[in-house]
Amino acid sequence: MKITSLKYLFLFVLLGALASSCIDQEFDVPPLEQEKFTFETNSSIADLKNTFDPDGAEFQMIESEIIIEGIVTADDASGNFFKRIVIQDESAGIEILINAIGLNNLYPIGRRLRVNCQGLLMTNGTGTLQLGGDTFDSNGDLRLGGIDEVSLDVFIEAGARGIEVEPTVVAIDELGENNISQLVKLEDVQFAQTDTDVTYADVQSSKNLTLEDCKGNTIVLRSSSFADFADEFTPTGKGSITGIYNVFLGTQQIFLRDTRDVALEEDRCSVDVEVGNLISFDDLKARYTEGGDDFQQVNEDVAVEGVVVANDEGGNFFKHMYIQNENGQGLRVNLNVTDIEDRFPVGTKVAVNANGFYLGLIQGQLQLGDTFTSNGELRLGGINDSDIPKAVAILERDAAIETITLTIPNVSDELISALVTIENVQFGNASVGATLADVSNNFARNLNIQDCDGNSIILRTSNFADFAEFRAPDTKGSLTGILSAFNGDYQLFIRNTDDIQFDAMRCDVDDNGGGGGMDETDPVDNLSLDFEAATNNVDIAIEGWMNVAKVGSRVWRGKSFGGSTFAQSTAFNDNAAEMESWLITPPINADDPRTLSFETSHAFLVNGHEPFTLLISTDFDGENIDAATWTTLEATIADETTANETWVASGDIDLSAFSGVAYIAFRYQGSGPNGQTTSYRVDNIVVK
Repeated sequence: MKITSLKYLFLFVLLGALASSCIDQEFDVPPLEQEKFTFETNSSIADLKNTFDPDGAEFQMIESEIIIEGIVTADDASGNFFKRIVIQDESAGIEILINAIGLNNLYPIGRRLRVNCQGLLMTNGTGTLQLGGDTFDSNGDLRLGGIDEVSLDVFIEAGARGIEVEPTVVAIDELGENNISQLVKLEDVQFAQTDTDVTYADVQSSKNLTLEDCKGNTIVLRSSSFADFADEFTPTGKGSITGIYNVFLGTQQIFLRDTRDVALEEDRCSVDVEVGNLISFDDLKARYTEGGDDFQQVNEDVAVEGVVVANDEGGNFFKHMYIQNENGQGLRVNLNVTDIEDRFPVGTKVAVNANGFYLGLIQGQLQLGDTFTSNGELRLGGINDSDIPKAVAILERDAAIETITLTIPNVSDELISALVTIENVQFGNASVGATLADVSNNFARNLNIQDCDGNSIILRTSNFADFAEFRAPDTKGSLTGILSAFNGDYQLFIRNTDDIQFDAMRCDVDDNGGGGGMDETDPVDNLSLDFEAATNNVDIAIEGWMNVAKVGSRVWRGKSFGGSTFAQSTAFNDNAAEMESWLITPPINADDPRTLSFETSHAFLVNGHEPFTLLISTDFDGENIDAATWTTLEATIADETTANETWVASGDIDLSAFSGVAYIAFRYQGSGPNGQTTSYRVDNIVVK
């Protein structure tokens, strides 16, 4: 009883004390962060930017003491801004480059900064003025670098956090120079139909997407592949977008801070895309005049309709797509973007307005695109990203696709750029089991496709194709792909391995397969080969000739340089311990006196490496090199005393000492791991 009373007494006292403390104690509000600046602001950001002389040096040092103040409107928290922040005051905004990461910890969005600009550099090389620390060399180009992390306290003082900056509400067609580097809000905008439900960026590259307003004005929204929202999909609705506005080489751009800047939840507005006057593919092709300029501009408001039958999905096509009309005619459309499969999936019916763009007839294939200059030479490239929404209109999704079914003898120029299915074909004997492309050496590859009558066509596959390492099956069936042509040879490009439908037994056909044994060919009296029909960086496959890797996997390839095409063999970048490639002529009738002549040169000469040997055999059976007797022929050739890229004539080599049927071999030997990597070249081979 006594213990219980003490217990209650203790509880009573304790509760009283707690109650008293609750009544008497008054909680303090946490104090605001104190701003202790030593820098005294003496300039607005706009005044600072006005000190940059557009006619002066590319990088201009700020000599006087100019101190600006601004609120951080963009940092690197999401990864869409890298080693840079953006600040703005009431007058303007400016990018500040900082050679550090994790800037959102020091200078998060909403923090007030003062910047002592004396000793910093400004540049405006791309259209957006930047403030940074020092210049650096990037592959021969001088660039503006960031303020070094150790020097931040010298140039930047940070104050209060959490200050809100209201974005400037502005229409796309009202954006101007004063808005550059400002936080802006675009209202009543939406992603162009082609850019809806696609990722903001690609896995390995940044991406430009098109925003449009309901009046048809457009602007680029650019996102880095390092942004944490890069793999998120763009919304399909309409609303507002907030971001940092800048200009890059004349292109207006918006950068998101994160996807909270995106509020597109309303119904889309209808934006009329003027597709132009629809004409047929034939009418469009008729606007290209052969014998005129290489690239001819279309100056009429005309368009063609077609269904996308191939794009860059799978990697076998790069920066172009093929559309096909209801008549089975195809057209290559070049687009200067790398996400065509997202914008225009196979099965999308589109209208392409050709007005203002260029037609070019390249290797028999008509292409539509835009021109650019490379090393002083005019080239046909793709329609630029900013022009695509106005040039290509989506008319229908999941439209029906029909292929043209035919046999190899029925292939014709009229079908170039069309999606065709060739039936009852197989890979040539020498191509069976080979990978579709040479991934290890980064080369595209041509493989021989044949029918049961011995007719053949080339299957060409890029080394960037997802299926480049797929091996050619030893069965027969149908092959679907885009028909193309190069140097007079028809070629097929498949879209994926589903285009190879081989499930029947092979037929028995003899072929040389572009690299195996030789056909049984009657000996020739004369021979002349200049390799102009060879394809650059493609294994040489010439009827009657044998091109084989005796050691390793490399063979002689076509190579173009200095306006000439020739045969080249090299161990450069080869991983095999040894490499030996043979290029062997067709059989030659040596019963009558013959002479041989040719030219040689080398590139990237390695001193001490003698890669080339000229050989002849009169007992070669056309298949087994080791079983034959080979005699070395003496000739004047390019050697260590010869300058790179200099052609040396062999002179006439007397073959009268040989009789019967002779074969001449051009042998290359090298080793990548051991540094024996001279590139050796042969051209203009003549036997008479």
